[in-house]
Amino acid sequence: MNRSQYASNFNLHAFFCSDFRVPVFFGIILLAVLFGLDVATTDMILLLGGYEQNAIMALIINYPAVHIAIKGLAIVLITIMVQYSDCRFKGSGIYILAPVILFYSYVIYNNVTVLKALASA
Repeated sequence: MNRSQYASNFNLHAFFCSDFRVPVFFGIILLAVLFGLDVATTDMILLLGGYEQNAIMALIINYPAVHIAIKGLAIVLITIMVQYSDCRFKGSGIYILAPVILFYSYVIYNNVTVLKALASA
């Protein structure tokens, strides 16, 4: 493949310097808040005697700094993917972000339900 052809297909400067569209920006902010709520509610569940059902995360949540770092890395990777998609095809970034927001909304709902059950016990 010709390197000049590849360079013309992907403009790195435009990717990093282009503005976030408003729905994508608010979607990223909402996702960051949901990630923070996930960390907080998971820590509360653990303090109340609950446990993590995800075997991989069970190894990580014992170290809150690592847990927050992994969530931070995830938000950065999702932001890059959404920005890249939106840069290539205007309006497509929100279509990637919406299912992730819905999934983490369900995670928070589940955590709150578990917290209510643990608090009433």
